[in-house]
Amino acid sequence: MVVEDDEATREFLADNLRADSYSVVPAANGHQALSLLEMRTCDLVLVNKIDLLPHLDYDLDTFLYHLDHVHPRVQRLLVSARTGEGIDAWREWLVAAARPERALA
Repeated sequence: MVVEDDEATREFLADNLRADSYSVVPAANGHQALSLLEMRTCDLVLVNKIDLLPHLDYDLDTFLYHLDHVHPRVQRLLVSARTGEGIDAWREWLVAAARPERALA
């Protein structure tokens, strides 16, 4: 799942992940993401712009709290393209997902 408010960025991320054979569920915001997650499962929730969320009147802690109740075992990555926070963890997830034999080692 890709949670991103900017439609162009959301589609860019989703399209690139799909090109690498990932199944992607895009969501425009946390409310939509939680609604979609009630009906689906996923391996990863990618939340972009974590550094800007407090300024966008968005409560990330509440989203993560509800996410834990809907899917307590889903991995989540909080990233910021602006600051680079979480980008290395996302890259590591992509590499491990592409090579499952290495992820198990």
